[in-house]
Amino acid sequence: MAECFNIIQINVSEPWKDLLFKEIKKYEVRLYRNKFTTLQIGDLFSVDDKCFVIEKIQIFGTFRDMFKSIPLSHILPGFLNVEDALIEYQKFYTPEEINTCAVIAFKLNLR
Repeated sequence: MAECFNIIQINVSEPWKDLLFKEIKKYEVRLYRNKFTTLQIGDLFSVDDKCFVIEKIQIFGTFRDMFKSIPLSHILPGFLNVEDALIEYQKFYTPEEINTCAVIAFKLNLR
């Protein structure tokens, strides 16, 4: 019997979407909640008219934990330090979420 994979539509803002399409940005990151708790390697992400396959999944206690394990250049290309990266994530999440919530980082590969 063939395995079934999820196809998930996500929104990615600029400039991150363009960097993802150019395969410069290697990881997409979300809080580990809702539909992101069921992701599996091989699931597909649809962003506009492009499709990405999840190649790797890593779950971390906080954003800071994640930045210790994955190069910043793979998550937020162009950012040189963690403090600036955390400020960037405040555009999407509250400071409390950034400092206390688990996060999931998934490595994407353009199909």
